[in-house]
Amino acid sequence: MKRIIGIVVVIALIGIVAFTLSNNKKEMEQTAASLQQKSESIPVTITSLKEEEISGQVDINGTLEPKAELTLMSETQGRVTKLYKRKGDKVSVGTLLLQVDNELIQSQLIAAEAQFEKMQKDVARFEKLIKEDAITERDLEEAKLGLKQAEANYKSTKKRLEDTYIKSPISGVIHEDYIEIGSFLSPGAKVYDIVDVSKLKLEVKVPESYILEVQDGQKVEISTDVHPGKKIEGKVVTVAQKADATLKYGVEIEVINNDTELPLKAGMYAVANFQFAPKKSVVLERKAISGSLKDANVYVVENETAKLREIVIGQVFDDKVEVVSGLKKGEKVVLSGQINLKDGTKVSAI
Repeated sequence: MKRIIGIVVVIALIGIVAFTLSNNKKEMEQTAASLQQKSESIPVTITSLKEEEISGQVDINGTLEPKAELTLMSETQGRVTKLYKRKGDKVSVGTLLLQVDNELIQSQLIAAEAQFEKMQKDVARFEKLIKEDAITERDLEEAKLGLKQAEANYKSTKKRLEDTYIKSPISGVIHEDYIEIGSFLSPGAKVYDIVDVSKLKLEVKVPESYILEVQDGQKVEISTDVHPGKKIEGKVVTVAQKADATLKYGVEIEVINNDTELPLKAGMYAVANFQFAPKKSVVLERKAISGSLKDANVYVVENETAKLREIVIGQVFDDKVEVVSGLKKGEKVVLSGQINLKDGTKVSAI
């Protein structure tokens, strides 16, 4: 009897141990599954849009460009006989730059002028003769037609001669020359590049939220790296009527370059310092932006999944950016950890 009871007790203990091990296994499997699920998600920090009053001080950078520049082309053909101006020389409107061989054209002009004068005298004589019925109306009409042809030939030959003296159509500085004495020019050949830096233009992109405060003729302070701490006055001359793809408007600012103490050159980096009225805007931490500010993207968290979304940036501050469109208030945006993300990645907030 005691032996039977002992056997039963042993069996019961074995059952209890088996049941306990089974429960422990299930708990371990559940824990492992949970850990595996967590390991498949990328830990990230989260932020969201905030409404803040931002300063009206808006600095927009750009590059100074010549107000006027052109590539001068030849309108004649022939060998260059005289060269009056070279690269680096200052020129004014009408300055003689070079001369092309024109001896033959001068002879042709003399002949054309003589023919023109002869036809003028013939017409004058025929007009007297017609009154005396000495010639017919047809004779007079042919004489007048000959006069028109002679005049046209004289004027075209004179223009050809003038074209052999190539002059500057603008004031400025010769940036580059492309000829030498003895070179043979053909119509359309490049001769000089001339730039006018007496006035410079600075083209900047103003965000939609400020553009209505920009007016033609408005004074704008300009700062440059080459003159640190110095302010140069500029004036708004054009405001675009249509925004670009980033909802920004082109504004051209004119800068008079006549200050000998603060000289400027085309190609210099400059900043337009606008002073607008302070306003409230929705902003986002700058480090939440994935990619460039021009083609800005952020990761929005939806149901613990990162969704890549394109947004439009307005004004850029030190550590924040103005969000013009693409996000709504309350949406969760990945602040850090984007380097490990792609569209559709599972994430967990830390």
